[in-house]
Amino acid sequence: MRGVVVLGVFRSGTSLVSRILAELGVDFGPGAALFGPTRFNPDGFFQRRDVLEANTRFIGSAGSSVALPSDPEVLLQNGDVSLLRGPDLGWRGSRKPWGLKDPRFSATLLSWVEAGILARNGLRLVQVSRDASECARSILSFPPFAQLLPEINPDNVQTAVRRYSELAEWHIRRLGVPAIRVQYEQLTSEPRRVIQELAEFIGTGDQERNRDAALLVGKEHALMRYYIRGSV
Repeated sequence: MRGVVVLGVFRSGTSLVSRILAELGVDFGPGAALFGPTRFNPDGFFQRRDVLEANTRFIGSAGSSVALPSDPEVLLQNGDVSLLRGPDLGWRGSRKPWGLKDPRFSATLLSWVEAGILARNGLRLVQVSRDASECARSILSFPPFAQLLPEINPDNVQTAVRRYSELAEWHIRRLGVPAIRVQYEQLTSEPRRVIQELAEFIGTGDQERNRDAALLVGKEHALMRYYIRGSV
């Protein structure tokens, strides 16, 4: 089975990239298990509740924090890997490539692989990045983070952004699996080119899908779709 794991810090564009990947044919699992859309992520988060919980508990079991996670090898050594076996990943049996997205994978992915939960064979990584100051601003303006990430504050938010970028890059080097880097600013300014590169990376060549995926880029259009869905 081909699998795609999306890496990147919170509010960097990982949800948008996951939405594009879904349009290109990547299966992120049953919708009931995913966080639904909000006005902050109008097209959805493409993030499983059970995976988020498992990653959060695993990081905590190693005595680390989600805001500034320890090195992946330290997490593997000190964390309770059994916590990562809780999520239901049985939906990955179709011929479509499957996808998982959670910013915490930037720190925990090594443990998923070493525990044999995610096979290295067939795995591909998509690293999403964004200007650090813009990413930090978006994190601080996202109300749920006050509860989800109480350790993040105006003094350390850019440190957290850089930390996640470092950890994602570390995984690309350490695992040695195919990887592609997507910069949020390039995606929003040149959507067709970047989406074509993503499509080629995951092995899809449907030009109509590529064009449809390009239409997903743009917060105003996403908000319009969100409010139209809510009014129907």
